[in-house]
Amino acid sequence: MFLSALLFCAPMTGMAQALDFEGKNITSVEIRYRGSKTVDEAAIRSRLSTQAGQKYSTEKLDADIKKLYESGQVDDVRWLAEPSGSGVKLIAEVATFSKKPSGINNGGTLEAVMKSLTTNEVCIYAS
Repeated sequence: MFLSALLFCAPMTGMAQALDFEGKNITSVEIRYRGSKTVDEAAIRSRLSTQAGQKYSTEKLDADIKKLYESGQVDDVRWLAEPSGSGVKLIAEVATFSKKPSGINNGGTLEAVMKSLTTNEVCIYAS
């Protein structure tokens, strides 16, 4: 099961109101790391179909979250959205594993990754 969060940031006066960004123009997509940065930004971006200039779509955001989890390179992902003029600014907030399992570097399969783990390494995969 994929757990995803879409958080809406708004001025204090509008916090109680849910913002509807669906269909609005995406002005920018930022990558923000929580914790260790063990995966470079280019690798994260290569798995995102959501880009500046496109229309905001919760379906695409959910698909991007799924792709990032399936990559085995992230421990947690959430999208943050905030108004930007008449559009929306997106921030992909990612937590990568503090130490990459050795099989992930070479694009190994889940089975290869699991075999490569030592008893001191812990790897959590969402499905």
